[in-house]
Amino acid sequence: MPSVLIELGFISNSKELNYMEKETGRTQLAESILKAFSEYKLRFDERNSSNQQQPVVAEEPKIIQADSLIDVSALKGKWYGIQIMAIKNKLDANDPYFKGQSPVCFLIENGMYKYFLGLTQDYNEFLKRTVKLSQFLRIVF
Repeated sequence: MPSVLIELGFISNSKELNYMEKETGRTQLAESILKAFSEYKLRFDERNSSNQQQPVVAEEPKIIQADSLIDVSALKGKWYGIQIMAIKNKLDANDPYFKGQSPVCFLIENGMYKYFLGLTQDYNEFLKRTVKLSQFLRIVF
């Protein structure tokens, strides 16, 4: 989950503390944060608009072998799944850690293999799969 830490001033500095305690100071700080975020979001959307203009076409369902390990690095669009681990090593599909779950999907990001279960583009289907995987997740975590 992305996050941001914003340092607005130091309460140990009496001038900054006085500024932050006043309504005008808090309003100016809040407006500055809103403006910065809005500008960032606008630039982000402009850079990524070419990805959003192309409609996502659902692929035909594929038959997946029970012992499959699927590289999903090239998938486009919005996907839902449960990340079960991120490690530096690629595991085999029949690794005991997966406890027979299938299919196991992975992608490589920043040198890490991220493994997922229940991958789907349908949010409601994802919720159903999450319920089914809840017993497995209790065992893992």
